[in-house]
Amino acid sequence: MQRLPWFRETWSALALAALVVVGNAQEPETKQNGPRGTIWMTQVSGDWVATSSDSKDIMLWKLPDGKTSHRMKGPSNLVPYFTRCSPDGSELCVNYEEVVRFWDLKNVGKYEQLDRKGRFFVDYSPDGKRLLSCANEAVAVVDRKHPSVALAELDVGGDRGPYFARFSEDGKRILLTVPLSRKSDVGRDGHQLMEWDPEGKRLTKSEVFKTGWQPWFLEGVDADKVLVMSAVAAVVWNPQTNKLTRFELGTRGMGIPSMERDSKLIAVPGEDNDLILLDGRLMKQLTFKTTTYAWSAGFSSKHRTLVIGYGNPFAPGPANDGDVGFRKIAALPK
Repeated sequence: MQRLPWFRETWSALALAALVVVGNAQEPETKQNGPRGTIWMTQVSGDWVATSSDSKDIMLWKLPDGKTSHRMKGPSNLVPYFTRCSPDGSELCVNYEEVVRFWDLKNVGKYEQLDRKGRFFVDYSPDGKRLLSCANEAVAVVDRKHPSVALAELDVGGDRGPYFARFSEDGKRILLTVPLSRKSDVGRDGHQLMEWDPEGKRLTKSEVFKTGWQPWFLEGVDADKVLVMSAVAAVVWNPQTNKLTRFELGTRGMGIPSMERDSKLIAVPGEDNDLILLDGRLMKQLTFKTTTYAWSAGFSSKHRTLVIGYGNPFAPGPANDGDVGFRKIAALPK
């Protein structure tokens, strides 16, 4: 059974040079059982990994094996959406349906809570002093200590609110994926990538591209490499040359990836029980197999551990059990 009711477009034969190595032997994996439900987001920070799921709670798991854990209960009946760890690993930003909480990861259980007022707080600047907030048609740079104060606003224009916004790797630019029109429910009409400065001036934008589904991963790998992924395709954009390159990861569909900031290693859950570890700088990868569907993943280079969030939101059932897997990796893509 496929994870998504998705369709596939025929892409032109544009590809990055990539070495795909399929893991011949299965690395040992430790599984810990969390609250029942699909693991939607997996965020690794230092010695901890945070997961959010259908259970509406946030789980903290101690690396490398998750045997030590903490459950952080959210507001009653409010589902957690975007989660993001601060660069120094001191806090976790969690957007719920009505509020945002900044969970203190050094004093587990303590938090700061604000009314979201229609905004999602989606990224920290590399120094942790600023945040990006997104509403339906607006993006703002805000002060972390005073999130209600906008330091700059980005005028995207019309009804083209962004799907994703990220600071670049050096914090000097802001990256957006913007649909051609909100009238298309998942952006099938196409998207553009945009680059802005933190003061609200647009620097450049890409040509229109299609990914067959709304993008749900965006990261600035280097100054000349921005990576965006949807459920069925991946694109690299070079803002300096304005060149777009599509590439295949060798799996039919993708869940929610996450990138380790320092190493630029990206954990990508794929269909057919594929689990991919992609080097965002070299564009080389290792492919492993999981026992059941994985919907999100993360990686810790410090502990050489892949963290796997299991579950399938489009086919709930026995596999949708909230398990989190911890798998030691002997080698890295090279």
